[in-house]
Parts: sequence; C-alpha cells; structure tokens
Amino acid sequence: MSNKNTFLGFDKKGLQKYGSNTIWLLVEKAIRFITGIWVGLLTVKYLGAAQYGKLEYTISFVFLMIPFASLGLNSILTRQLVADKENNLFYFGSAFWLRFFAAIFIILFLNSIGIITPSSIEEILPIALPSDSTERWLVFILSLNLFFNVSDLVTSHFQAQVRSHFIVKIQIFVILVSAALKLIGIWKEYSVLFFAVVLLIETILTAVGLFLMYFKTGEKVNKWKWNSPIAKVMLRDAMPLIFSGIAVSIYMRIDQIMIKQFLGDEASGYYGAAVRISEMWYFVPVVFAGSLFPAIVELQKNGNSEKYKKRMQQLFDFLLWSAIAIALPITFLSEWIIVDVLPYGKEFLPSAAVLSVHVWGGVFVATGVAGSRWLLAENKQVFNFLQTSLGAILNFVLNWYCIPKYGLLGAAYATVISYAVASFGCSFFLPQIFPLLKMHVLGILAPFRYLIILIRTLFK
Repeated sequence: MSNKNTFLGFDKKGLQKYGSNTIWLLVEKAIRFITGIWVGLLTVKYLGAAQYGKLEYTISFVFLMIPFASLGLNSILTRQLVADKENNLFYFGSAFWLRFFAAIFIILFLNSIGIITPSSIEEILPIALPSDSTERWLVFILSLNLFFNVSDLVTSHFQAQVRSHFIVKIQIFVILVSAALKLIGIWKEYSVLFFAVVLLIETILTAVGLFLMYFKTGEKVNKWKWNSPIAKVMLRDAMPLIFSGIAVSIYMRIDQIMIKQFLGDEASGYYGAAVRISEMWYFVPVVFAGSLFPAIVELQKNGNSEKYKKRMQQLFDFLLWSAIAIALPITFLSEWIIVDVLPYGKEFLPSAAVLSVHVWGGVFVATGVAGSRWLLAENKQVFNFLQTSLGAILNFVLNWYCIPKYGLLGAAYATVISYAVASFGCSFFLPQIFPLLKMHVLGILAPFRYLIILIRTLFK
C-alpha cells in the first residue's frame, strides 16, 4: 500500500471511518460528562448523603441483576453481525426474545425480594435488602429499566456497521431532557423517587429513539425471526459472559450494598459520591473498545493475523495509559476537586479520600475492557468468567473484612485490588491466556516502545 493511502502505518480510509465513529461516541460522552459533573452532582448535593446513599444502594441492588436480564448477548450479537451477515435477522430475532423473557422474569424476581424479611438473609450474609417502603418503590421503578434495555440490541446493529452517530444523536437528546428534569426536581424540591423516575424516563426515551432511528435507516423489526438453533448457539457462547457479567456486577457494586449494611445510608452516600466521579471516566475504554472492536474482528476474520495482534496491542496501550493519565492527577487533587471545584462542598469531605484510591480502579477497568475484547475475539470467554469470578469473590471477602475495620477507605482498596485481579489475575497461571499477560507487560512499557519506534523513524 502506498504512502498516500496510509498515515503512521494506518489505512487512511479505515482511520477516517473508525476515527469518525469514535469521535461521535466521545462527543456524546463529553456532553454526558459535563451534565453529570454539574447537574448530576447538584442532584447529589440536593438529596444529601443519606437520601443519595439510599438511591445509590437501590441502583446497585438492581445493577446486580443486569447480567441475568441481558444474558451477555450484546457482545455476541455484535460479533455475529460482523461475521455472519446473511443471518442477521435471525440473530436479532433470537436475541430479542431471549432478552425479553429474561427481563420480565428478573423484574418479577427483584420486586418479590422486597417481600422477604431482610433479617432472614442479613443474618447469614452481610448484604442489605430493601427494608422500607421508599427503598422498595425505588427498586420497582429502577427495575423497569431492565425491560426497556432490550432496545440496546439495536445499538449492536449500529456498532457492527460502525455508524455510532445514529446512537449519539438519540443519547444527546436524552441527556439534555434528563438534565432538565433533574433541575426541575431540585427546583421543586421533589423526593428521591422523582429522580429514580427520571432514570427510567432516560431508558424509555433511548429505547423509543433507537427503534425510530432503526426504522429510519430502512430496517424493520417485523423481519426479525426466531431461530432455535441460532438461539441455542448464541446462548451457549454467551454463557461465560453471563456468569462473568454476574461477577463484574458483584465486584463493581457489592461494596455499595455492604457499606449500607455495615455503615448506613449516610456512609453509602459519601462513598457513592466519590464513585460517581471515579466512574465518570469509564466511558473512555468502553467507547474506544466498542468502536474499534468490529474492525479488529474483521482483521481476524480475513486472516490478517499480524495486523490483528498489532491493533489489539495498540488498543490495549491506549486504554491503559489514558486511564493512568486520568487517575494520577485526581489522586493528588481529590480534596480540592470535592470541596472547591465540584458542587459537593465540605459536607462531602469524607468522599475525597475514597476518590483518591478508588480512581485507580479505572486503570484495571480499562485493561479489563481491552482484555475481554481479546478473549471474545479468540472465543475464550470462559477465561473472562474465571477472572471476573475470582475478582468478585475476592471483593466480597475483602469488603467483609475491610469495611468494619477500615471503613470507606477499606472498601475503596478492596475494590481496586479486586479490579486488578479480575483484569489479569488468571493470566499468570493459565497458558491459554498468557498473551493477555504479555499485553499487560507491553502496555506498561508502551511509552518506551513508542519512543524507540519514533527514534528509529527519525533516524531512517
């Protein structure tokens, strides 16, 4: 390929296509980030530590059930839409009905838990269950999101075609509507239940918008067809992702539920406020991995093994160091950020120490996102399950020990350690995923590797 068709070793057409797709995704996330910083944090300050802690707890409680409702099908669907374009309608139809019935079942299950006497389980495990009418109403409202989330199958369609700008237009509209509603809620001094309803409205508007955009591009839902053999294959391939998703949910949210059990709603609010800032940056690896993964799968499908490995490592390098670049300054400026920069104020000073530690979890989230894509491309999802399961178990045990003894900081350290284990813990011991460990090592050495490449280029 001539130099006119390449730029820094990348194909110009591919760079333009995937670069434009990624920029659209980043625009949406930037708008979400800005509104989250001000409107979201104003909401936290308005609700106060105790009420916000209650909302965060119920969000975490429902979040634990997402893998059961989504069945891990989105990544499988994106992969199959790229690899087997002739049967796209069968993949869509099969995935839709699997997700539909799973969501209904989980909604019924979640809302039946509130009937159980919490003490009957809390005596055995240090996990708080919905215990008052407000919490039960919050769980009911938030659980309905699982039904409307079925629409994110359409997202897989646009991602597979590298046309994320369709998704972005919808999400920007939804973000602005949500921000306006939250400001109205603060102005009118509505209860915490109103803010849960706003989250549900976000999901409903997103679902309606996705389907409208899908129809606008000439596609029709009534062409989706159920196919039992395809459904069985998708469910089989997704099974490790379901269990790994459960493990991810546990090690990402169990701390919030256990903090409520051991330390109460107010402590949960302080911790949730710090986590909210820390997790705002998680969109970076998700956006880049989601946008570029179809291109990487295409390289593998076409038998371009060397280029596939090179692009995977480049994705890994970028995600790792972008996360480090975010975590490092926040560690030293956490108190200033909480008290002076953001609208939290001194009331949320306990959140600063949590933020300085918890933000490093984002580094391992980034490498975990890249690693999970590699495992999916190599059809080794079972190892993703092993790693995330190990991380989930470790997070539960560490939180059980650390929260009563060290408080909120103990929960933050437990989370970071478990994220690290879930990202690459098993790659030390299992030869089948040694390449994952290699990618971590090469990722850490990325600045030196690229410096050497630059020097060689300059002196050619």
